This record gives sequence, C-alpha cells and structure tokens, in this order.
Amino acid sequence: MPSIEMEASTETCDRKNAKPILGLSALLLISIAGLMLPLPGGGRILPKLGDMAHAPLFAGITIGLVLFWHSLRPLLRWRPLLGRLLLASITVFVFGALTEIAQSLTGRTGSLHDLAADSWGIFAAVCLLVARGTKSSAPPKKWSMLLLVIAVGSIAFSWIAPVHSILDAVAMKREFPLLGSFERNAELERWHFANCDARRVHRNEFDSDAVTDGDWALEVSYQPGSHTSATLYELQKDWAQSDGIKIDAFASKQAPPAKHAPLASGKVEVAVQIIDAHHDDQFQDICRKVFVVELGKPSSLKFPKEQWNTLRGRPLDRKAIRYLDLQLASRPANVTVRYDNIRLYSIKELATNQPMARVAR
Repeated sequence: MPSIEMEASTETCDRKNAKPILGLSALLLISIAGLMLPLPGGGRILPKLGDMAHAPLFAGITIGLVLFWHSLRPLLRWRPLLGRLLLASITVFVFGALTEIAQSLTGRTGSLHDLAADSWGIFAAVCLLVARGTKSSAPPKKWSMLLLVIAVGSIAFSWIAPVHSILDAVAMKREFPLLGSFERNAELERWHFANCDARRVHRNEFDSDAVTDGDWALEVSYQPGSHTSATLYELQKDWAQSDGIKIDAFASKQAPPAKHAPLASGKVEVAVQIIDAHHDDQFQDICRKVFVVELGKPSSLKFPKEQWNTLRGRPLDRKAIRYLDLQLASRPANVTVRYDNIRLYSIKELATNQPMARVAR
C-alpha cells in the first residue's frame, strides 16, 4: 500500500508536469488561431503587428516543448541538452513551415518573412535555454548574460521590417494629401506592380531632375508588348477636399544612361487612371487621362477634379477613391518612367515652378 508521502510526491510531480503541458498547449492553440484565421481588412498595421508576434510566439513554443520534454526526462549533461534543443528546433520550424503552407486554405498567404521571423524566435529560445543550463550545471554568468542579449536582439531584429511598415502606414495618414514621395523603402508596400519592375532611385544615381521631392523617386521599368501598370492600392480614400492630383514624371529609354549623358529623343504616353469603390470591373467605368511626356524632360501631370469622370461619364465618388493606376497608353519598348511628388492639390497651394506635360489628344 503506497504511503502518504509517496502519494504526495506523485501529486506534486503531476502538477509540475502539467504546467509545461498546459503552457505548450495554450501556445499551440494561439499560434494555430492567430496564423490560420483570416485577418480583417483595413491596412497594414494589424497584419504587421501579427508579424511582430511570430518571433516571441515561436520562442515560447520552443521553450514550452523543451520544458515539457525535460519534465518527462530531466537532463543532467550538456551534450543530450544540445541534441534535444536541435530536435525541438527542427520540430518547431517544420510546424511553422506547415502553418505558412496551410494559410492558403483560409484565404491568407504564406510568407518567407514570417518563416524567417519564426526562425529568429526559435534561435532566441535556444539561446535562453542554453543560458538556463541543465539541472546540475549552468554556464558562467557572463555567458548567460551574453546569450540573453543575443536572444533579445534576435527578437528585435525580426521586428525591423514590420516596424518600418507600421511607421509608414502612420506616416501615410499624417502626410496626406501627399500620396507618394518614396523617401522610405516601405512606401513600395502600398503599390502593386503588374508586369513591370520597380525600385527607388536616389537623386545622385541619375539626373536629379527626376527627383522633385526629397532625395528619392519611384522608377518603373515598363515591359514592352504587355499590359503593365503601377497601382497605388493603399491610400487615403477621401479626396473630396482636393482640386486635383499632380504627379511629377521623368521618362527615359532603358537601360538608363549615365548621368548627364544625352537621352534618346522621343515621347511616351502615360495614362493616369483613378478608380473609385463603385467601379463595376468594366474598362469604361474608370477615370482616365493620357499625357504626352517627352523623354529626358521633367513633366508635371496635372489632373483636375473637373475631369474626374469615368469614360462612361459617371462622376467619381471623391469620398471613396480605391486605386490610382499609372501605366503606358502606348507600348514602346524599354521605357522607364520615374515618378515623384504624387499629391493631391488645392488651387491655392499648387506649385507652378515646373513645366506641365502636354495632354494627349
């Protein structure tokens, strides 16, 4: 017959083992729910906050798995601990990869960035567990502190890109009616580029006339013979207080020539399209204006609100703008257009120090 002491010891052991089981189960449930459920719309801030949760969450899952394993089979030596950490890390990484693949079943998209953040979280957990040591020994205090700093740094490193995106989403609202100046790399996340290559270019890289606001501009290399466009899809929707939109453009032949080298002569037609929330997916239900831009000369594309009617004649709902689309109306081969200072304007504030592009007939 078991003694009272043995029963108490067994109960204490069961309670001790239950804590890592409950903790690991809770983290797994949170991860499955958070990673698989569809996210509501409304911009980048909520998804990027979710991205920031990846590293701490997977650090917690890794620690929970190892502590659960320790509760079943405690370790006294370092070599088995390192092997256990390696196996646990691989297991949690595979779990993260499977969740990224499975996200496509719930309307979400898997991301290599998310998987990288998971990896940083796993690495941070390994650092913390090594700093903790085994039941019988622990590393010197200075090494434990170093591992703690590395673990915290790993989590912080995984947050760099999401934080930049969140800051840009906040700046987008603060800088309105400016729609694009491209001073931050995260601004490119507001755009979708179809069949074209895009990047930010610095004023010192090419002719400085292509950069009119700050030090950076957007360079779009349109592909010949296909429907190509640069679409701004994350933007402030209410344009009712503006008198129009103005875009600085500078077109050149690809590949871009050296600075101050003569450019090829010619012209290119740039189409500016504005689409509101009532668009019925018909081409005629867009607001469109075509500008002629001379190669090698800066142009200002001015689209006043009086012309904001669809090709059918329907006035745009200026409180519900959905997209701004920049594309080539003609299809010349190898044309690059650099855009900058994309902004809504009022008549009083409109700058007049740049030449206006001639409107195509």
